[in-house]
Amino acid sequence: MHHRTPHDVIGPTRAELVLRDGTVLVADIYRPANEDLYPVLLMRQPYGRAIASTVVLAHPSWYASQGYVVVVQDVRGCGESGGDFEAFIHEAEDGAQTLEWAANLPGSNGKLGLYGFSYQAMTQYLALAGKGSHRPDAIAPSMGSWMPRDDWAYEGNAFRFGVNVSWAAQMVKLEAARSGDAATYAALGAMGDAALRDCLVERPGLSHLCKWIEDDAAYWDAVSPGTLLKYDPLDIPALHTGGWADFLLQGTWAADAAFRAQNPETSHLVIGPWAHVPWNRMSGGTDMGPAAEFSVDRAQVEFFDFYLKGRGERPVAMRLFDMGSRTWQNLPSLPDISDETFFLSSSGLAAATVSDGRLGLEPSAGAIDTFVNDPFRPTPLIGGHLGTPAGFVDRSASDNRADVAVYTSAPFVTSRTFVGEAKVEVDIRTPSSGCDLCAALSLVTPHGAAKVVSTGYARIESAQQASASISLRPVCLTVPARHALRLSLQGAGSPAFEVHPGNGPFASVPDMAKRPIPISIHHGGTARSRLIMPKVQMTSNKHYLTLDNATAIYGDSVAVSGLTIEAAKGELLSLLGPSGCGKTTTLRMIAGFIRPSSGRIILGGEDISRRPVHTRNIGVVFQSYALFPHLTALDNVGFGLRMRHAGKAECREKAAAALDTVGLGAYYDRYPGQLSGGQQQRVALARALVIEPDVLLLDEPLSNLDAHLRADMRSEIRSLQQRLGITTVFVTHDQQEALAMSDRVAVMSKGLLMEIGSPVSLCDRPKSAFTASFLGARTVIKGRTEAGRFAAPGLTCDGAPEGATRLVLRASRLRLSDEPGPLHVSGTLVNAAFLGDTYEADIQSACGTIRLIVPSDMPPPPVGTSCSIQTQPGGATFI
Repeated sequence: MHHRTPHDVIGPTRAELVLRDGTVLVADIYRPANEDLYPVLLMRQPYGRAIASTVVLAHPSWYASQGYVVVVQDVRGCGESGGDFEAFIHEAEDGAQTLEWAANLPGSNGKLGLYGFSYQAMTQYLALAGKGSHRPDAIAPSMGSWMPRDDWAYEGNAFRFGVNVSWAAQMVKLEAARSGDAATYAALGAMGDAALRDCLVERPGLSHLCKWIEDDAAYWDAVSPGTLLKYDPLDIPALHTGGWADFLLQGTWAADAAFRAQNPETSHLVIGPWAHVPWNRMSGGTDMGPAAEFSVDRAQVEFFDFYLKGRGERPVAMRLFDMGSRTWQNLPSLPDISDETFFLSSSGLAAATVSDGRLGLEPSAGAIDTFVNDPFRPTPLIGGHLGTPAGFVDRSASDNRADVAVYTSAPFVTSRTFVGEAKVEVDIRTPSSGCDLCAALSLVTPHGAAKVVSTGYARIESAQQASASISLRPVCLTVPARHALRLSLQGAGSPAFEVHPGNGPFASVPDMAKRPIPISIHHGGTARSRLIMPKVQMTSNKHYLTLDNATAIYGDSVAVSGLTIEAAKGELLSLLGPSGCGKTTTLRMIAGFIRPSSGRIILGGEDISRRPVHTRNIGVVFQSYALFPHLTALDNVGFGLRMRHAGKAECREKAAAALDTVGLGAYYDRYPGQLSGGQQQRVALARALVIEPDVLLLDEPLSNLDAHLRADMRSEIRSLQQRLGITTVFVTHDQQEALAMSDRVAVMSKGLLMEIGSPVSLCDRPKSAFTASFLGARTVIKGRTEAGRFAAPGLTCDGAPEGATRLVLRASRLRLSDEPGPLHVSGTLVNAAFLGDTYEADIQSACGTIRLIVPSDMPPPPVGTSCSIQTQPGGATFI
């Protein structure tokens, strides 16, 4: 942080700008009390310039004391400025003219920054859309709107009556005070929420509210920054500030994404635990800890110092407050996101009791949960961005209502982090003309509190049979161990949204005529009701397990040479290769059974290369399972705990829980000889898991099982590993196993790492001939490339990059065809083997034997037939 001596400040000084249409805009100016030149910071706002966003930001005089000329202007029709206020309508043109005026004020050095909160953030975007002669040098919008129809006025096509009526009434009262209309001011102040809504709806000329309810697309296009700036350069340095419980969070998130897409180097994002107001360490009555005491004012000054003065350090790209760990995540960019799906399940009583509904990683048998939304007793919206209060509120009492269907995951065994936009998809039925559906995502603590981290809303106009999709607000949430996720579904979100009438259009159904709405949630079976969470590996976890130039030498034989691999926390990494390639030796180095001849093994940032096996907290499942034949399943599983001097009761309790986890709850007292191969493998897996290892090592655990059981166990192991979030290294020579189970695959040959990547990238875009050939059902052909055409004896293929010397033909994406295409090769069918669902066919050509795999309903011609081959998309890859 750059420390400075604050300047004495002069101001406020009144200044006027006469627009080209003759309208006068009035501003207050604050400046350092000296003759030096400084950058200008401009705020344009509608609430009377004396307020100047001080509900959340420091007074303009403080910003001036940091070495800036600060200008706070009343927008058209507000404060002392002339004209009539129309929400957003004039801000592009007026803003563009103000930018040119402000940059050339006395005391300005020509540099201009924009800042402000809420409407004042919108004026920044719209000033850019005005396309004036002067662009700002940096902007700092806080909690603004990017597409106001969808991130301010509506949510899931339902009008946000609560927040919008409140803001419209505020603007009408400000205009009444400005014009001296005491009667209107007093009348509005005396009205309750319902009367206020009716008054504003019945008097269209009083505010913008009716125009927003009319929902005219042309109007929204004319005032939406995301539309107006869609094709404009957004290369201006931008610091976006938002709050996880802010009702404009979607706007902040979308605006940052738009700027970041064009210039990530100058895009900066801060999102704290805050609602729209205030910004402090309390969220929904919960103390978020000292880390939440973050000064946005200092962050903005440091941002402007860097870009307007060339002083200090470049701000962090993304600073996100983690609502689970209650710490800040400082990120260079948004982490890679993979969807993690939690399926809804219950016995049909998820609304009747809070303990019945479940969120699981696998679909369950079909069931239905039904609840009724009663318009005379509407379900309240608790916490989140529109609840009363907003924020990290405990909604466990509301979850016990009979008109709320509740689904809770099992407690997480290890922590897991989610960053980004979550989504709920549900299959619903209702006999009514339509319904609303409100979703709340909560973090459930070990003590039973359900703290709201995100909510979403959707209006379904025809729901006799419908699939509803609800977008939840973005999150940054680490779910700690022993905590759970909860999804709560309800048919109303009062008072934020008007209660659905259930029997006709809103405008034509008075409150007294609204009808109860039965809503049925279908899940399991053919219904795919689910919660989709944005799972990430945070930067700090990406290098959880590292092999750094690890080498293993036996006498004169090099088993593993200079192996460097990194595995993320919670990742399943497969080591794939033929026998003798060094994969099991690598596993044994990680476990500590073999000490590396050179190089390091690093786990969680610590070098464990020389640590004894029993101190590494690593679980191993051996190829032979290595079960003690004289011990029962329960005692086999508890053996490692006993070696750690756990008590008898603790050993039995934890071993039983581990066997339950792998589905062997009925086999505690069986001996290994009384168990099938698959059951023995599960006992070995439970024994490795019961010690709660930091890393799980699996050494070809499926090789002793028959094909059908291998497929079943493959799915079970992967599902269990994902649910527990354990970093896992899986050794196999079976390509199908590696591709089906892994996050990434490391291909090894002769002690060397040939290639590492995701299963899809290795299959579709192999970088080495060995990888291409080893991953099965591929033909690798040598040749050369000229002018974009690969050539080999009797074969050409178009679209080759310069320098390509290998063509990889993927058997499953080739076909027997005389049709023209990029591949030109023919030969004689020399083999055709029926494999059930497919045929395996070999074509002998001038460049060698080419293998195809074709569907069984498209059998190849008789052996000896001359054939031509053509490639389908993805069938040809060049190396």
